[in-house]
Amino acid sequence: MNFKENKKKYLIIIYGLIFSISFILNIDFLNIFNLLVILVTAMIILMTNDKILLLTTIFVSVFNAFLIFNLNLPQMIQYIPDALTLLIFIKIIYSFVKYKIRINNSILNIILLILLCHLISFAINNYSLLQFSWGIRNIYRYFIIFVGFQYLDIKVDYSSITKYLKYFVVLEFIVTLFEYYTITDMDNVSGFFGVSGTGLMLIFLMICCCFFLSNYIHKKMKIYSLIFYLIIIFIQLILGSVKAAFFYIPIMIYIMLILSLFNYNEFKIKRKKIITLGILIPIMVAILMGFYLKVYNDFASVDELFSIEYVNKSLFGSYDSTRQTVNRISGISDINDIILTDNFKKIFGVGLGNASPSQNISLQGEYYKKYYMLNYYWFFIPYYELENGFLGLALFVLILANMFFKSIKIYKQNITYEDRIFVFAYMGSIICILITLIYNSGFNTIQIGSFFWALSGILIKLENKYKTNKVNIKIA
Repeated sequence: MNFKENKKKYLIIIYGLIFSISFILNIDFLNIFNLLVILVTAMIILMTNDKILLLTTIFVSVFNAFLIFNLNLPQMIQYIPDALTLLIFIKIIYSFVKYKIRINNSILNIILLILLCHLISFAINNYSLLQFSWGIRNIYRYFIIFVGFQYLDIKVDYSSITKYLKYFVVLEFIVTLFEYYTITDMDNVSGFFGVSGTGLMLIFLMICCCFFLSNYIHKKMKIYSLIFYLIIIFIQLILGSVKAAFFYIPIMIYIMLILSLFNYNEFKIKRKKIITLGILIPIMVAILMGFYLKVYNDFASVDELFSIEYVNKSLFGSYDSTRQTVNRISGISDINDIILTDNFKKIFGVGLGNASPSQNISLQGEYYKKYYMLNYYWFFIPYYELENGFLGLALFVLILANMFFKSIKIYKQNITYEDRIFVFAYMGSIICILITLIYNSGFNTIQIGSFFWALSGILIKLENKYKTNKVNIKIA
């Protein structure tokens, strides 16, 4: 009787002894047994708790490069988000069948239309199923995360998102500062974003700015606190030599300030906050640009940094010594002239996965092997257009536009203050993604993609909550 009551305790003690013996003696079969026990336990926890599953996926995705390149953990870790996404997919299917959920969502309908285009392109381009599957993995893992955050059982404390982003920015600053003094290649001074991750660092920190700015506009953050976080964000971007920060962050901030005037009733209070910040931003940026010129000597003056010649080089310049690579602005026309030479390919592309890069040669697409020297995969728009054509690119932009207008519509409703802060921050995140699509292919990475689509899923969950409330009010 006593044993039955305490059997869990005894089993834990016995397993603890087995684990200790295997660790000390390094016995192979016991090590395998321990690994299986850990994997099964983790699987049970993840499959029985939606919140842990979803948040673990985002955590491992965002810190994936840091775990591999900075902490020197095995390369196989890069596939953990894929395994977790597969579990999310299984949970989604289970929930849809069990609760008989009907898809009544304009975004999901567009995603299904994109899938149809991919199937048509695969059938007509007639290429390897393995490469098509790799392409499916590269894009649809984000859509799975998006749907998971909509329909699985997760309650989000919106104020905690800002709190954790504050912690992230401070820790990112510490790691970036350490890397600046220990790494010689400035492209790798990117904090948690690994090798050549400075572009990802910019986009993620811009999203963080959106949440801080939303809290400031809605009187949940003081001006000095906002300026503090903006300064440490700028400093780490300066240490990583991310000059684009001086263009993108002010543009994003001013767009959000303008949007706040149209979407909020307390105009007089808002006007004062906007004018104050609007004056402080250019002063702060000017001071920080002076700091950049002291850290790096690649520009003689601020005027040279903002010169037409430098802007032209950034937007239209080639990015290697051969001068044969595509650039940010003319990338689409170059891809059309060189690769998408017939009308079908212009509409549907060369096929999902058929131009995707991979460290594994067997997963590299035919078009990647032939045209990799163009470096089209450095920039989101030419890369996405090459595989998906104009139709696929248009549908993808339509999703982002649809999400933006949904956020405006939700923001104008009678929603709680915390919900309002999140929705406005999401509006800024969409702006951030849209204005950086020409900058690099960061949106197509697991770090940025998983986090953004998780936020998008939360927005739709919020929309569904207020739709349900309206229905309940009408019934009552």
